[in-house]
Amino acid sequence: MDAFLHKPLYFKEPEWFHDLTHEEIVQLNCVFEQYEPVLGSLVERKKVYINVNGSVQIDDKIYHLSEPKICDFLDEIKINLGSEKTYQPLLCGGGISRYILHLKSGKSIEHSGDYALCDGTPHGCKRYTKLIVDNLLKQVIDSF
Repeated sequence: MDAFLHKPLYFKEPEWFHDLTHEEIVQLNCVFEQYEPVLGSLVERKKVYINVNGSVQIDDKIYHLSEPKICDFLDEIKINLGSEKTYQPLLCGGGISRYILHLKSGKSIEHSGDYALCDGTPHGCKRYTKLIVDNLLKQVIDSF
């Protein structure tokens, strides 16, 4: 039984994974909510809008980055979400993340939770989608 617990936690890919392999992402909207531990009240909510034209809005502040940097970021999100090595951790902790991916065709894909790359160890899953977004936001804030 112990050996079973150390294996990666696979999940069935949702239908929208297919859309990501055939279409470009033009905008990503994120809502990050942080709650007090054990079903406590909402502590913080952050809204982020990232557009392919280079604009990044964090709550009520707007920043502008180069289009290539945003394109690289959206490609990384696409690769992360569409990877065969993507897993969903069983536990996501005290934070909740919601994402809306806007595709070039006009479709929108909504999902919640942090899809994560997992190395199969008991604590090997990282909330990878949020790490990618946090890394971009750090670059945005550091550059201004």
